[in-house]
Amino acid sequence: MMEYDFLIKFAARAKKLGCKFMDKTTITDILTDGNKVVGAVGFSLLDGEKFIFKAKSIVIANGNQDYRGINMWDCARGDGIAAAFRAGAEMRNGEFGTFRQAMYVDVPDVPITAEDHIYNEKGEWLSPKFRPWINDPNFDMTKFWGTMIYDSNNQMFVGMYKDALAGNGPHYFNVSEWKAPERLFSFFANPEFAKRPKYIKWTGIFQDKIQKGLVNNKGTMIPITAGLIGEQSPIRVDEDFRTSIEGLWAVGDSCYNGSSVPGAVPAPPARLRGSGLAFAAYSAMAAAQSIVAFSAKEGSINEAQADQYIHDFMAPAERHAGINPNEIMSNIRAIMASMKYTGSPTEEIMKEGMELVQKEKAKLDQVYAKDWHYLSAANEARSFVLCAEMHFTTAQLRKETRGWFMRDDYPERDDKNFLKYINFQKEGDGMRTWMSDVPIAEYPYQPE
Repeated sequence: MMEYDFLIKFAARAKKLGCKFMDKTTITDILTDGNKVVGAVGFSLLDGEKFIFKAKSIVIANGNQDYRGINMWDCARGDGIAAAFRAGAEMRNGEFGTFRQAMYVDVPDVPITAEDHIYNEKGEWLSPKFRPWINDPNFDMTKFWGTMIYDSNNQMFVGMYKDALAGNGPHYFNVSEWKAPERLFSFFANPEFAKRPKYIKWTGIFQDKIQKGLVNNKGTMIPITAGLIGEQSPIRVDEDFRTSIEGLWAVGDSCYNGSSVPGAVPAPPARLRGSGLAFAAYSAMAAAQSIVAFSAKEGSINEAQADQYIHDFMAPAERHAGINPNEIMSNIRAIMASMKYTGSPTEEIMKEGMELVQKEKAKLDQVYAKDWHYLSAANEARSFVLCAEMHFTTAQLRKETRGWFMRDDYPERDDKNFLKYINFQKEGDGMRTWMSDVPIAEYPYQPE
């Protein structure tokens, strides 16, 4: 929640140090010579000018795939992930990318740590069924940290979904029980901690809508839902954040699950959402050392490859009519946000979800871009479809329940068969998948 104010200062500092920026430019694809990076292609959002960049090395740092689910994270649309995949980079942990957070139904901009205070329409306190530590006699809900044990867990949201199917919805958050604002937000809003005008404005959205009568509430009971944040970040990297392609690095949210750091739990493990600025800073510093040490001759641009990529991303702008790319993105978001398809589905339901994704994929050849911003949206629509394919392909292979990832037809964790990474990579027009063991025996710390 600190990014808004932090990044403005970060960009200003980078420009002061002499870093060059190309604003309002969409980069769509990475150019390669065999398994080596040689450049990239893209276009201007202002006038559609096409660019071919030469590069000895490239760093993907434009975030994960969040499917435009919640406004605060909707800038993360999977374009870097899709570009890396099309270039042939290996991927990992694509199934761990449907992270959710409790959201106000009427204010979808603001996530809340409501999970310990959820009630159904009948007035039943739902939280203890799926968060059993609440019934621990030593658990004190009046203390801030007591409200933050697993501020989100999929068991809670799957429980809400099944409770609603049983006719007990909608669900409400009892604001009167919530102690986080007085202990947490007052601290974050303290200018002695950090001057954060954009953060403070963002946290005021809910109160503004309450005052305007735009929130349908029952006193202290506010209707909530499970909002999709996403956090799909499957680019596989090593300890120096190199990908499997020579000269290509990925840092921050683009590779968080692909780095295998968080495992199959909300990232960071059991706490808040997203890898955040800490992982972004760490991964950037670790990558910088290997990038500086990287030595390579400038490769040759394959003109046929560049022309094909340019043809592919320009095609929507050359049509005179067709499908709005936002329609495809909206439909993909509805699939990925649905508890039915990505909460705790069965094999049959996941296949149904994949079929819906394939229907949207078939529309890509009919997408029409009426201006250069819509052309960028058309590229995002391609990324939405591809990332959704990654999810359903790998999720069907993991026949177990592990951490955040749940399946109704395989409700137990299966270390014997699935203490493994599910890896995947582009192969022809499809996706090659394979499994590899989690090297847990080599870890310096072992369970007793």
